[in-house]
Amino acid sequence: MNDRVVVFVDYQSCYRRAREIYFDHRSALTFMVRSTPSSLSLHLAADSPYDRVLDHVRVYRGMPSSARDSRGYAACRRKVDAWNRLKQVKVFTHPLQYKTEAGATISREKGVDVALAIDVATMAADKAYDVGIIVSLDTDLKPGLVYV
Repeated sequence: MNDRVVVFVDYQSCYRRAREIYFDHRSALTFMVRSTPSSLSLHLAADSPYDRVLDHVRVYRGMPSSARDSRGYAACRRKVDAWNRLKQVKVFTHPLQYKTEAGATISREKGVDVALAIDVATMAADKAYDVGIIVSLDTDLKPGLVYV
């Protein structure tokens, strides 16, 4: 019997790492646009000595405000819509929070990591997957892993 694999993707964490690897915003965006959550997840599920099958992928990301960042919102909306059309992908967005510091507006994700960690824990408790893979560099997801 195959193990059901669910992959949990922290989009912003992946984007930040791609930016570090490729050194600039444009190259990181190109990498993130060309890669799809399902292609990465299929590889992760298959790269195992065990019998595993990808059940689905859950992508978590912040959503820019249409009023404060119409271009960012439109780009994000297109990406989310494209990912949601993929067979095994479910995207969960949370509104970005905005604040002004030293005359500049700064946006930050709030609640994305918490939502991902809660889903990892509750889905494990519900036996919704046999193998969970978290794609993130954020250490604040650790409490969800400890619970599981």
